[in-house]
Amino acid sequence: MKPVGPDNAVGKPSQDDGASAGGADDDDDRSAEAARYSELLLNKGHERWEGDRCPICFLFIGFPVGNHAKIKGCCMKLVCKGCILAERQRGLSGCPFCRTQRPSGHASAVAMIQKRVDKGDAEAIFHLGNAYFHGELGLTKDVPRAVVLWTEAAELGSVEAHYSLGIEYYY
Repeated sequence: MKPVGPDNAVGKPSQDDGASAGGADDDDDRSAEAARYSELLLNKGHERWEGDRCPICFLFIGFPVGNHAKIKGCCMKLVCKGCILAERQRGLSGCPFCRTQRPSGHASAVAMIQKRVDKGDAEAIFHLGNAYFHGELGLTKDVPRAVVLWTEAAELGSVEAHYSLGIEYYY
């Protein structure tokens, strides 16, 4: 007679009992357990921010985001390179999100961004601040102007502007 304990409870086969020790039920238990652990991990707050999704195909943009997506100056949307490629293959020449024609040069790109800045768009203000900070889009490098723009974008709720301000003040 076998002793009954936590290792060989009633209804559960013991380890030396070969009958029904493996099989489909065991695989189902493992997949259910993996699903439970996966759900636990995903609910612990380690999620990707919603801004990392392409607004056209709604797929997550791969890391590093800058290598797999491009921000469009007309609508300030981060569009994945797959959607940009699909747009070009269809013969379209504008923005894949808002269908605005591409700017012809740096001056028209800055004018597009400035139009959104005048309307109070936090993403456009942050993007213009980055352009001043790095000296992009034909603008001269102007760090104090970039900090002013990042501060304005942070007040409007831009998380990236808060991050950039923190990095600039720390270093």
